[in-house]
Amino acid sequence: MFLSSIPPPVPDRPHSHTPPHLTVQQIQDRPLPQAPESPSTTELPIYTPVARPHERTITPGSSLSIPTQPTQPQLRTCHSWAALPRYSTYDDSSPSASAWHSWSASNGSDTDSFIQRSSESSVDTFVASELLQHRQFEEDAIQRFQASQLPSDEEWHHLVPRAALSSLPKKEVQRQSIIFEIIKSERDYVSDLAAVEDVYIATLRSSPILAQQAHPFLLEVFSNLPAIRAQHDVLLSRLFERQRSQHPYTLSIADIILDSSLRSTSAYETYIKHYPLAEARHRRELQINPAYASLLEAFSDDPRIRKRDVITFLSRPVTRLPRLALLLENMLQHTEPSHPDAQDAELILSVLRSFVRSTQPGIAASDAKVRFWTLCETLVFRKGELMDLDLYDQKRTLVHSGHLGRKNTQWVDLHVALLDNYMLLTQQEPHLGKHVVVSRPLPLQYLRLGSFTDPPESRLFNWHAPDSFSTSRDQIWPFTVYHVADRAQRRYTLYAETEEKRQQWHDALVDALGVMSVQQESNRWFATNALSKAFRLQGKVPKVKLPGPIVCAASFTLGKEIVLVACANSVWVGFRGDGKSYRKALKLSHVTNMAVLPHSDHLLILYDEQLVSYSLTNIARFLAGDGQALTSRPERVSLRDEHVSFFAVGGMEGRRVVVYAARRSVKKMFIALQLSDTGTPVNTGEEWDRRSLEAVKGKRKDSEDEREDKDDKKGRSKHFVPYGSPFYAKDAYDFAILQKKIAVCTDKGMTIYDPAAPDAAPGLVVPDLLHVSGDKALAALKQRCESSKPLGLVRSGETELLVVFDHFGCYVNMRREPARHGTFVRWEIHAQRVVFRQPHLLLFDHTGDYLEVRDVGTGRLEQVIEGQNIRLLGDISGGPVLLAKRGESVDGVVQDVLTELVQTQSLAPQRPIWDERGLW
Repeated sequence: MFLSSIPPPVPDRPHSHTPPHLTVQQIQDRPLPQAPESPSTTELPIYTPVARPHERTITPGSSLSIPTQPTQPQLRTCHSWAALPRYSTYDDSSPSASAWHSWSASNGSDTDSFIQRSSESSVDTFVASELLQHRQFEEDAIQRFQASQLPSDEEWHHLVPRAALSSLPKKEVQRQSIIFEIIKSERDYVSDLAAVEDVYIATLRSSPILAQQAHPFLLEVFSNLPAIRAQHDVLLSRLFERQRSQHPYTLSIADIILDSSLRSTSAYETYIKHYPLAEARHRRELQINPAYASLLEAFSDDPRIRKRDVITFLSRPVTRLPRLALLLENMLQHTEPSHPDAQDAELILSVLRSFVRSTQPGIAASDAKVRFWTLCETLVFRKGELMDLDLYDQKRTLVHSGHLGRKNTQWVDLHVALLDNYMLLTQQEPHLGKHVVVSRPLPLQYLRLGSFTDPPESRLFNWHAPDSFSTSRDQIWPFTVYHVADRAQRRYTLYAETEEKRQQWHDALVDALGVMSVQQESNRWFATNALSKAFRLQGKVPKVKLPGPIVCAASFTLGKEIVLVACANSVWVGFRGDGKSYRKALKLSHVTNMAVLPHSDHLLILYDEQLVSYSLTNIARFLAGDGQALTSRPERVSLRDEHVSFFAVGGMEGRRVVVYAARRSVKKMFIALQLSDTGTPVNTGEEWDRRSLEAVKGKRKDSEDEREDKDDKKGRSKHFVPYGSPFYAKDAYDFAILQKKIAVCTDKGMTIYDPAAPDAAPGLVVPDLLHVSGDKALAALKQRCESSKPLGLVRSGETELLVVFDHFGCYVNMRREPARHGTFVRWEIHAQRVVFRQPHLLLFDHTGDYLEVRDVGTGRLEQVIEGQNIRLLGDISGGPVLLAKRGESVDGVVQDVLTELVQTQSLAPQRPIWDERGLW
């Protein structure tokens, strides 16, 4: 739409007619007079005419033409007055000056009248020649100006005779001076851009100072500056051409600038928005690379640099358009409304103003990014704690920052920074240039807003004058934020200097929390998928009786995915996603856990302190409508005299094993069993439905009599045989099956046992902190481990493991020694259960309100899932993660919702917890 409004280039003005009283032949026959001698004439450079295709050549023989001489420039019209610079041999007392004064005094308007009056005077014999000489001086001065070869005082009025200046209105003289200034500023601007490319970029690209980082560094610091220079080379060329063709009276340049402005805004937008980052990158390189600083110091001696620093050159494109807009505004003030430049200049100013406004948010964002990087480089955290705030993520931003007060036992001045993922409370150390984090960073996932409407309070400020001690009492405005999972210990009342600043903090926090909520929802690592609401958590008994609260659950696939849900006294079975399909399959008392043994036909159920196994095939047949499929007695896995507390299934050295903790007499022992045969394989390829399940009615598993024959003399099914020897672990409450060994959680810590080596040494404690050797960090870690409850052990890297406690986790190497200098990662919650789904650690809060997702390698907080009464169901060694949580209340009945936790990215292949090269 703008391009269509650009006027066509201004045509060259036609030459004046030959005076009527002189014929062309008379002018040709007259000898050209010599110019008066002057002592300084020989100092002028020899002028060589420049042919211009746009200037008409007046051919001899025409009554309306002036012949051209081989060594003289052609005579121009009266609208292009001959100009002599003041530093030339031009003198107002010369005959030619007298001719100019004579013409100026009579206000002649064209060459015809001028030549006519000159012919009637005493100097009419050499006027034409003198004008040609003036034109020669004029073109020489313009060429020297465009080549930057004139003295420093370059002004339009120095290139125009005083007589010509006096003939123009003052307003037009000012307008021409501004046009000249626009062209001059463009010339200097392009010269500076060329210096950047030739001096800085070219040298740094080939210098070994930056080595392999040269290309990304130049791109980050100088951005697309070469592209901007290329566009301004074209603009300057067009302005020079217009100046040469129309000087000294330049009719218009607005059309050229308008076209260039419309074409260059995209390149400028890229550069201007990136500028704060470029400046910060340059300053950082100055600090860390002395060779870079020395090279820039050497550049300052270059005549094109003129002692200016890099920041001056980097800021040239940023300030160019606003300065151009100021010049155009000034030109417009001295332009008549009817002039063609008036409309174009208004359009250019509209484009430039709109563009400058549009870049402000980008500049502000980049500026905030620079302030954010500066903050990150100066942060100092507490010793011992490993903090991964994901600060160098590309999308990380500094939302708001400022000084706030906080009162504990005394007033403390804080510098508070609100990032898009954390809120940081720091104290500035000016002499060190650091920001010391005085309180644990507050994740926005857990941050909640308290009161922002409390009345102001008074704070007493003290300061020391040279000879006195003074005090003042100022009003400060409180507001409160708190950690929703730890309200008692992590509640912060902060004080702003004014009510306006308090409101700014409120708005910034609301915006940041809103953005965080949207990001968490759209970038979830894990999503919850409700499987069924057909269970009652609490409330009155409804008309349609629903099962009670969910205790545990498991699932398997037999053509279709089948889900088993255990309540306190029964086990229900149904198809995944079909809440109406659930049927009561087993009536068992005090069910506490159940799990599917991978790649087998065994469902293990722990009830009444007994561990038994049911056939998955029979369960599927029951769901298909065979009511007799589950009437036979299950296989016993535990012995008759064992009271089982808990169990888990997994794999050890290629074997499918079941490990359970049982009490015999007064001792708690751990028994490991391995599956003696594959059992009946689960056919996951057959399309199972209610009708196809009818086809396997004849495939019912062993009858009760046959199953009795398969039990050994002690009462255990022959499908399960001992693996290794039992071992004892006092005060054990949980364990994890590793690749070769078993990690048992006790009140005294995490202990490693090997069931296959009964003669081995007693269990090894993890981490091994017996020999801390006076190391303060390890001593603090030992004290923290002794006062915490271990929950599990997971692999975090090639040679590292993460020991998970209820409040924190620490890394150990394969020799059980603390890794990463004894640092630890603190959770934001009090964890009760832990699940590992590579590469994430899932931590379940003891209150059941939060589920924390962390990266196992860095400890970084990735996601927080909120709910009510979230409970982990069933086995956690593999397969889907099934949860139960509090649902909605319907007719006075609070539902217990069966939910599956689904990983939203492709699962990485899970590696064994222990490497074959390790000790364990």
